[in-house]
Amino acid sequence: MAISRGLHPPAKVADYQARGWWSDETVDQLLDRQVAERPGELAVVDPANRVDLLGTAPRRLTWGELDAEVVSLAARLDDLGLRRGDVLGVQLPNAIELVEVYLAAWSLGVVVSPLPMQYRQREILGMANQAEFAAFVTSATFGGRSPVLDVLDVRDQVPSLRTVAVFGDPSELADVPDGVESWAPAAATEAERAQVASRRADDPNDANDCLTICWTSGTESEPKGVPRAHLEWLAICWATVDAPRVVAEDVLLNPFPMVNMAGINGMFLPWLRTGCVLVQHHPFDLPTFLQQIAVERVTYTVAPPALLWMLLHNEDLLARADLSSLTRLGSGSVPLQPAMVRGWQEKFGIGVINFFGSNEGIGLLSSVEDFPDPDDRAQYFPRYGAPGSVISSPVTGSPSFTPTCSESRDDHVTPGAPYRGKYCARSS
Repeated sequence: MAISRGLHPPAKVADYQARGWWSDETVDQLLDRQVAERPGELAVVDPANRVDLLGTAPRRLTWGELDAEVVSLAARLDDLGLRRGDVLGVQLPNAIELVEVYLAAWSLGVVVSPLPMQYRQREILGMANQAEFAAFVTSATFGGRSPVLDVLDVRDQVPSLRTVAVFGDPSELADVPDGVESWAPAAATEAERAQVASRRADDPNDANDCLTICWTSGTESEPKGVPRAHLEWLAICWATVDAPRVVAEDVLLNPFPMVNMAGINGMFLPWLRTGCVLVQHHPFDLPTFLQQIAVERVTYTVAPPALLWMLLHNEDLLARADLSSLTRLGSGSVPLQPAMVRGWQEKFGIGVINFFGSNEGIGLLSSVEDFPDPDDRAQYFPRYGAPGSVISSPVTGSPSFTPTCSESRDDHVTPGAPYRGKYCARSS
């Protein structure tokens, strides 16, 4: 399924760019900008419990150090013969290596298709064949098992798969099976920098190039791959920058696997756009999560509603946790309890932002600015594009939302008033 160029019709792209709904930015340009502006500033931090997951100590990289390792990895991907539009399957935990694989692949126009760590042979086989993976990058070990062995078990059943590689600390690569590439993070040599620079100059990315193929949950049938270009990702990420008011001075704690809307658009792209610090967390572990907030002085994170409700009512746990650096929180995916949202605002002065997103494409959010009343914020989303509806985020100017109410026509709903009913949206 190599997608060499142009995910969307050129006429549509030209129209949307002329209206300001889409831009001509590409994700690799965001990285270039941060490296140029803040090479010596901290960029990304490994999960604090990395030793339990991968057997090696966590690392911390500046933007300059991150870029050096990304370029080195991009040279290795180039050496494999991966071309624009080839699909790279990726199954890595929320560690620095995952960040580097994404950025290295995207710098070359290679499409990333990420898989959750809990997926095993059956899921790998189905997704690899649907998307026609040309290569697959994973870890040698993870929490006591070997993900690379799962890939090797089905390798002969994926005709398109040319290369399997493991990427991690050198001490993680001691027992890699035969026939598997072994890569450790390293700073790029001058030759590698020249190699990658030449490749990018000869074949630069375009905003309409495919960036990812993410997967639906498959609750009713086989998971389906959803391709997205730079265009969509960089348009919708403004919402997750604007609602939490993310700036370069922030420290983000990411507890969501970077395989779908929550991890990529909720944390990864706001980090890359603003140049703040990204602290990774995987898998969710409450003591580690609270420790990271305190030690890293996290200013913004996201958490499931049940966790926020539990913390709000656990005085003993809160007394032992240092949440003083937090200025806002995100939550969602299921209806929020108004009492929970109100409790965090009244008790800690922290506004909980209500998010909903899906891999199929829709994203909704209720920010503190647009819904100052916490009860309303917990229960309602903005009616984007509806007459009389004024929303602070510029994403509301996009064509992605044409709201209709299932029980009545739009003109039966008072503009700006809360309305309960189904939310229908026409996709762009």
